Amino acid sequence: MRKNKKSGRALIFYCLLGLSLIWLCQACKLSPGSGASPASPGQAETPARPAAGAPSAPAQTGEDYFKAGRYAEAYRAFLPRIQAGDLAAVYYVLVIRRNALDGRPADLAELAALRQILALRAEVMRAALKKGALAPETEGVYRTALAELAYFGLDDLNVWPPPPRPDSKEVRARVRAAQALVAPAVFARFAPALNFMARLAWEPVNDHSVQVFVYTSRAAAAGDRMAMGNLAWLYRDGIGTGKDDLRAAHWARESAAAAPPVARGLNEAGCAYESGRGVTASLGEAQVWYEKSAAQGHPAGQANLERLRNDSREPPVLDNLIMF
Repeated sequence: MRKNKKSGRALIFYCLLGLSLIWLCQACKLSPGSGASPASPGQAETPARPAAGAPSAPAQTGEDYFKAGRYAEAYRAFLPRIQAGDLAAVYYVLVIRRNALDGRPADLAELAALRQILALRAEVMRAALKKGALAPETEGVYRTALAELAYFGLDDLNVWPPPPRPDSKEVRARVRAAQALVAPAVFARFAPALNFMARLAWEPVNDHSVQVFVYTSRAAAAGDRMAMGNLAWLYRDGIGTGKDDLRAAHWARESAAAAPPVARGLNEAGCAYESGRGVTASLGEAQVWYEKSAAQGHPAGQANLERLRNDSREPPVLDNLIMF
């Protein structure tokens, strides 16, 4: 019976993996296994050759692109690794797509499939952590992925799908389980783990706003563009720290320096220019930022652009959630 259950889960895993690859590849117009964008008309497709005698630069990995805030390139680099069953790549793509970091609106069906892939392979990640000898970054990914599964109630495949509205006691239990799993990755300053721990601290049953600020600040200091967008909000509303319009505007622009820019950071910057908080007020400048945010399908950016064009007196639409 146990063997049949394992083989059944393996079949589901590969079916979901195939479906996810189809979604991912169609979305960015790449064939499975491709790692680069097609050349534009008139653009040479052959890579530039290094000068004679010059040492070749090491190849950039998906993790390198992700850390640098080059999310579209990270997304493409992770695709062939997902095809090979790399669970770290699955998790990074989940983060990219959940937060629309590659410039495209999130697809709920795609996100559900990616989570289920991780859930079906949770035992593999647990066994690898127990065995040890993982690279620090891989350990951070596995711990954060398992913590997310515990938090969302996806770690028990005998209860699928999980109850949609757990009571507060169940939520507290999930938060504690997730915190215990992700803690070592947080101590290692792994940015996705820090963002997720900030999300746990923001949970209503927790509500530790100072911890939200501390974890977010550490992730932003590590160069994470999502955390920079979160930090702009915390400074804007004085969550876990004093209100500081200058720092809010600064971190909004830093978040928008990703490639493509983080849509939420673009919207935050637009709001700063519209209200003159931390920068010189300029409706023209605000519209430019809102247009960029709206172009990525960001609902708040779209609402603010329409509001500005209609000369509405409604207050700006802002995001008040932790990206993780």
